[in-house]
Amino acid sequence: MEDKELQKSLTKLKRENKVLTKEQKEENIAEWVLFYRQNLDLFNRDILGLNLKEFQNDMIREMAEGEKTDVIASRGLSKQK
Repeated sequence: MEDKELQKSLTKLKRENKVLTKEQKEENIAEWVLFYRQNLDLFNRDILGLNLKEFQNDMIREMAEGEKTDVIASRGLSKQK
């Protein structure tokens, strides 16, 4: 399944407020895990309920893609609201 199709499916389920059966969850779990591993910003928003700023999403994506990540930040970065 394509990323866009999975996102549409998730949006549709949320809109309709349907609950999946255990069998349906087990069938789709591998696809959802792959989707959310590739789209950590959507995982943070949809599953964890975090509304991060774009630069924070960029940092998370970069950390997930590479083996090593360096973050150079000024004093004000931790105080973003």
